[in-house]
Amino acid sequence: MNSPDLMNNLNPDPVPTDTAEMIAGSRLEHWAGTFGYNALRQIRYLLAMVASGLLFLWIGNHLLPSPWNQGAWIAAWGSAGSLESELVMLIALLVAIFLGMLITWPDTPHSGLFTAAIGLCILAVKWGPMTNLLLPQTPATLPRVYQILQWQCLFWIIFVLAGEAISRMFYRLIFRNSLWIHLAGLDGLPLPDTNIHGLIMPFTASAIQIDKVRRSKMTSSLLANAGGFVITGAVASLLLMILLRSQFVGQAIFANFVAFAAGAFAAGAVFADVSPWAVWPAIPATAAVLYYFSMHSVPEYPGQAAAPMAGALPIAYVGAGLSGAVVGYYTVLRMHLRKQHEMGVEERP
Repeated sequence: MNSPDLMNNLNPDPVPTDTAEMIAGSRLEHWAGTFGYNALRQIRYLLAMVASGLLFLWIGNHLLPSPWNQGAWIAAWGSAGSLESELVMLIALLVAIFLGMLITWPDTPHSGLFTAAIGLCILAVKWGPMTNLLLPQTPATLPRVYQILQWQCLFWIIFVLAGEAISRMFYRLIFRNSLWIHLAGLDGLPLPDTNIHGLIMPFTASAIQIDKVRRSKMTSSLLANAGGFVITGAVASLLLMILLRSQFVGQAIFANFVAFAAGAFAAGAVFADVSPWAVWPAIPATAAVLYYFSMHSVPEYPGQAAAPMAGALPIAYVGAGLSGAVVGYYTVLRMHLRKQHEMGVEERP
């Protein structure tokens, strides 16, 4: 996870040895560990979330068909379909990620993706619960509705993969920063022996992993990513069975955030080198599987999903699930790196 290949690819311009004291010394402790720095960091994240939410709200109000008029295909609301909505959302994703990374810089490669996902949740709240989609349906028309939802999940897989690619591109071209690279352990310099409090995001070496792996590791990488994909979906599904007991949007957002945070954490705990390319697509894929289980079942009450864990629109799964998965993924990778750091400290003379 912290191999020379990974470091060279993520940081092609390594920090010279004679600057180790400047980066890893007291200046870093006094700056990155202060209350003021961490408070400012949280404020910047809040501003980035608000900016993303306002962007998606504007998109929903002006450029997407209203869910209450004919149906917005992007929300899988009704049968109206148009590629224009998908294109608009992908452009909005690019802008939201750029704004998020700009406002939160210097921080991790996925800071913009995280704030963009939060903004997507705000649009999900505006569009309302899945009940509005299911209530007019009859048992004969429900399978067709769930088919539309499943096709929408295919678009959302493309959406999250595009978000990962955009995040990598912006980070490598514009937002790379020495502070995060050092705190992530990617420059090979020793971290300070004292704890740096409050920096939840920076402690991860695999937040943006290399695309080219050595052939000797190709098989293990594929197995880790496949296993991480399955574990993310399985753990999230189990938690959704417990948490998603209501189709209110707030309940759906909370349940998906917690479920996929736990799923991503479990995937990283079992497979330390699992990639975001495998974890993020597991979110809409899980939603598609849950819709399948509800497809041929008659709900107990009109407007309710036959399987409670399938009681949310795809935009709610992806918005809340992706933001939760980013938190879970970074948390477990920080745990791995912190363990490596502590072992390195013990081995020092």
